[in-house]
Amino acid sequence: MTSPLSTTQLGAPVAAGWQHVAARKRAEINALIPHAWRLPEGAIPDAAALRDATAFPRQFLTPRQVTITESAASTLLAHLASGVYSAVEVTDAFCHRAAIAHQMVPRVFIPARPDMLAQISSSDFAQVNCLSEIKFTEARARAVELDTYFAEHK
Repeated sequence: MTSPLSTTQLGAPVAAGWQHVAARKRAEINALIPHAWRLPEGAIPDAAALRDATAFPRQFLTPRQVTITESAASTLLAHLASGVYSAVEVTDAFCHRAAIAHQMVPRVFIPARPDMLAQISSSDFAQVNCLSEIKFTEARARAVELDTYFAEHK
């Protein structure tokens, strides 16, 4: 007799059920990455060849986006308050960098101990997600509201 904890209400094994749900969710998340922010096929080197994963995204960002995303919060606040940066510009820069990071994570996963690397299969890499939800459109809409408010109340 099968335990009620090992099957769904439809009688399908839970493992198959959660794997299907997880795969569908990953596809939904990936579909929300704007085409312009998608990394070209083969752009991400293997984890062993990528020594600095924090520097890798720079090649896909504008110099200004790099400056924004690598600035201290106090610098960003000062530049936003003075109008040097707009909320939309800052939001777009961080969303773009997050989209790049999300696409990188499956390829640059590094285990806690180097000896564990041999135990990890390529399917383990595909299960890792950087972003659990993508709300780029909502974030940008809010940034537009903030920029409009700022322009009206300078």
